[in-house]
Amino acid sequence: MLRRAVSLIGASLLIVVVAATANVLGVYGLLGRPSLSGAVYAQTLAVSGTFSSSFAVQNRASTDANVRVRFIQENGNELSPQDEIVRANKAKTFLPGWPSAGIPDASVVNMVVTDGFRGSVVIESDQPVVVTANINTSDYSVADMYSGVSEPATLLYLPLVQHFNGPPRESTKIYIQNTLSTSLPATGDPPVTVTFYDGRTQAQTVQVTLPAIPGLSSVAIDQSTESVTYPTGATVTGSFPSTWFGSAVVNSPSGNVAAIVQNAGTDFSQGTQFLGSYTGSTASNAGNVLYAPLVQNENDRGTWWSGIKVMNAGSSTVDIVAEVAGRIISRKSGIPQYGAGTWLTPLPSDGFVVSAGVPVSDVGKTPSVRFRAVTPGTETTASGALLVGLVQQFRRYDSVSGTPYSASAYRLFPSTAGRSTVFAPNVDYRNDSLSVPLSQRWWTGIQAMNIGGQRANLQLYVNGAICGTPRGVDSLAGTVWFTEAHLCVSNNLDGSGRYIASAWILATNDDSTPGSIVAIVNRQRFQPGKENILAYEAFGQ
Repeated sequence: MLRRAVSLIGASLLIVVVAATANVLGVYGLLGRPSLSGAVYAQTLAVSGTFSSSFAVQNRASTDANVRVRFIQENGNELSPQDEIVRANKAKTFLPGWPSAGIPDASVVNMVVTDGFRGSVVIESDQPVVVTANINTSDYSVADMYSGVSEPATLLYLPLVQHFNGPPRESTKIYIQNTLSTSLPATGDPPVTVTFYDGRTQAQTVQVTLPAIPGLSSVAIDQSTESVTYPTGATVTGSFPSTWFGSAVVNSPSGNVAAIVQNAGTDFSQGTQFLGSYTGSTASNAGNVLYAPLVQNENDRGTWWSGIKVMNAGSSTVDIVAEVAGRIISRKSGIPQYGAGTWLTPLPSDGFVVSAGVPVSDVGKTPSVRFRAVTPGTETTASGALLVGLVQQFRRYDSVSGTPYSASAYRLFPSTAGRSTVFAPNVDYRNDSLSVPLSQRWWTGIQAMNIGGQRANLQLYVNGAICGTPRGVDSLAGTVWFTEAHLCVSNNLDGSGRYIASAWILATNDDSTPGSIVAIVNRQRFQPGKENILAYEAFGQ
């Protein structure tokens, strides 16, 4: 039985993953492994620099996974594959140029492909796996990370797209991939369209009709240029003003597509660039209630803050309310179909308006926030409404550490995303080359939110082993693990106190029933002049 297909579209790599249960391996006829329909093609990012990719494959099963990585060039020629075993309940990171500084490790392997490779990667596994991808420049001055798409679809929602919006100035590059093995659309079938809606007026601004996309390939709309660059052969109705932000809908009635949005920007005060990416949402990512495990408000000496976009993917106009600890702190009224409400921290100014009777001190600096679609003029949750959303995390220039403006993004979670177990394929602690000072290496924070109706106990596991003691978390509240203080550091690479690992969280309610949680993973460091925050959504099971 087919378990999951995951699409990862990157600046230089898009990865499609299929995992199948062992009882049907012979059906697919490739050395006992399932065949794969899907690919991801290298693209050019809307910022300067030479980009590379790495990826982490986490085995969610209690049996070792046989994984094959296939490298396919842009012209369709396939290079020699790479076969690896990913141990039960653990992860393996594929990293160009490993081992670094002469430190080999079973959890990190060299991605066996020649320098200058541009093309697609296909991952095949005989066990259910999840994947995260990293994108970075050669000197790590710009970097990002994102979770894979679990399901391509004929309709995708993009809550935030930008054209020279700011300051700091941000522009968007959208990659849309055909997940079929044949051209999309076929002759005579309806084309793929991308429709953009203004973030202020909610009105349609631009509609793009894309040319046919070859099988398993992708095309890009680049809003980082003054005139906006569209695929050759596209038909465009309307135009963007000189500065613009809003939302978009990708409609592909003839076949499933996947998409990634890369918001790239420049902080002119420091002359540095940053990148925050997210994958397009489908109906399975939508609901009338959404959850944000972590929203930051002037956190850590006032350097961290958040921007939130919640898009109405339904057909009826709704109000959208933001709640902390079950209390409404803000409302956006009259959001039409495909429009979006915008919130910016710090609280309560810049858009987050605290309702009467709710002290700002109760909101906190790192709250978990719930967003609901409500019937206009009431506090009643709108039945059947569909919301999707995005949180952008920003770190302003920090004069203490010297780190520049940085950004990351993660998608909001619907109620249906809640699971008793969530997986994080890539976590690390003081990880980098040994030549990098410990204070400037990578570390990880995991923020989980209890979206169930009762108190739950959350147990963290790192590399398959229990890490720490369970934490009791109230309904609609969150908790965070920071690797500097809380993750188990015995799972390290070489005895120096650094590791690359995988993790998961198990939630059990007070009455011993399975809990319902969602989580995001932040990876960050404090290096002057470099992109310093990455984020991805944890995977539920």
